[in-house]
Amino acid sequence: MFIYLQQGLSWRSKQQKCRQLRAHAEPEAEESTSERTELDNGDSDAGVDVPPALTGNSKFASALQAALKRSGDAGVLTAGEPAERKHEPPRPTALEEVLLTALRDSRRNLVMIEQGKKELEAAKEREQMQFDRLQFAYKKATRDAAYARTMEMLLERERAK
Repeated sequence: MFIYLQQGLSWRSKQQKCRQLRAHAEPEAEESTSERTELDNGDSDAGVDVPPALTGNSKFASALQAALKRSGDAGVLTAGEPAERKHEPPRPTALEEVLLTALRDSRRNLVMIEQGKKELEAAKEREQMQFDRLQFAYKKATRDAAYARTMEMLLERERAK
């Protein structure tokens, strides 16, 4: 608004000029829209009915009518049962459902077995370490016992002399 005041124009005068330009452009736009619609669709009333509630604005009604013709959704605005959805995924058959359930169960079993396998491997490693420690302790005890026996024999020999 400040810019308009600097240029010597008031905000209202600018709005009025815009309205005048739009008023001159609307008849041209209406003609070009109807020509374009007829060129795109062949003829303007090819059986697409626009409900009376939407016909208050003729530009909107004609644009809607043309868009519906192009998209093939002309039945959207008709009264009665809603149109059947075209993009619904097909329902699985009974065999597919049974196989899908079996597949899910099998996947869950595999996961549980894999987890059990990891736990068993960890338990095996712990037991192997325990075995190695016990074996080391046994060998040490055996050596210590042999050493003790040898020392006793040497002491007896010393005493016997």
